[in-house]
Amino acid sequence: MKKIILSLSCILLLLRSSAQLTWNPPVRADQSLNHGDVGYNTSSAIVNGNPAMVYYDQGEFRIMFVRALDATGTTWGPAVIIDSVDVFNEKLSLQVVNGNPAVAYYGGTNGNLCYKRASDMNGSTWGTKVTVDASGMTGFYASMKIVNGNPAIAYYDWLNTTLKYVRASDASGTTWNTPLTLDGATVAVGSHCSLSIIAGNPAISYSDDDNFNL
Repeated sequence: MKKIILSLSCILLLLRSSAQLTWNPPVRADQSLNHGDVGYNTSSAIVNGNPAMVYYDQGEFRIMFVRALDATGTTWGPAVIIDSVDVFNEKLSLQVVNGNPAVAYYGGTNGNLCYKRASDMNGSTWGTKVTVDASGMTGFYASMKIVNGNPAIAYYDWLNTTLKYVRASDASGTTWNTPLTLDGATVAVGSHCSLSIIAGNPAISYSDDDNFNL
């Protein structure tokens, strides 16, 4: 599949019209970097009242976070480095966890599912990376939600071609329970997964790669 290379990390601002058919011009969100090749696989959330994004910087091989300085995303603060990851991330997942932004992602050469949470409400500084699943070549297409008060992640285990799910044992994601394999004992399933809360319980949509089914 041909990838579209974005030279700038941008966000489109929706005009507050009843029809919602017109849009403001794109705004450059990554103001601190002069090189291109940034803005891959963005994931956005409202962080302490303002829009924020995580994205992959392909030019420097790192995961970045940036937060707007206002509630509508007209101006943006400096980008913050979350982690250096020398393998392209197919998907990042940003959520507000126990008041602070947090991101789930594939950890690169160590082949693990990783999680990192900011030390403050605005995401100015970030805490220590937590390895959630260290089974190797796992953590692709990470999708994170808050499940019954604690962060949880659905993801694809590339090595075993299975769909997996794991939930933290505390509200901040400091420690995590044992991952569960939900599907894929005999076939390759679980890529492109998306975690949601439906009728109070976690639910996951995903791809069956062997049979080309949803």
